[in-house]
Amino acid sequence: PETGEKQSETAIFLASVSLALSAIFVAKSKKD
Repeated sequence: PETGEKQSETAIFLASVSLALSAIFVAKSKKD
């Protein structure tokens, strides 16, 4: 059970990072 929780936690963390990077990338593209 413990590993399952940790996996979902990591997945959510990775998803958040990906979203943040995408947002920054889009913002930079719009500036140029």
